[in-house]
Amino acid sequence: MHLSPSRHRWLTAGVMIAGLLGLLAVGFWLRWQFVLTVSPDVDELTTIWAADRILKTGMPWMPSDVLYTRGILNSYTIAGFALVGGLTTTVARLPSVLFGLLSIVLIWVIGWREWNARVGLVAAAGLVFLPEALQADGHARFYA
Repeated sequence: MHLSPSRHRWLTAGVMIAGLLGLLAVGFWLRWQFVLTVSPDVDELTTIWAADRILKTGMPWMPSDVLYTRGILNSYTIAGFALVGGLTTTVARLPSVLFGLLSIVLIWVIGWREWNARVGLVAAAGLVFLPEALQADGHARFYA
């Protein structure tokens, strides 16, 4: 059976999107395992504390009267998530997991547009399994 060029393109796109969805599922599972099993480090606790101060005062003013500006967008994002789910380590780590998954999609799109669909899928797979990305995407910090 011979496929027309347009059908071949649609079939290739469907396979690549299915591959991306599979990678995102694996990537989420790996990052979620990190979130659930690794204890928070000192930097994460500082970020969570800043989010708590945002919830209480509207700004990340620490009790020492210092404005905590490192990763301020991340602190506000965590505070927003905390409004919905409460301020826990797990909830505080969710924005990083979501930004990490968004990064996988973004590298897939860039690889596909700049080279081809297979390159995009391989690049996305590399980011899904990269240990440094797993660690960064599982912390309540601005690294993801």
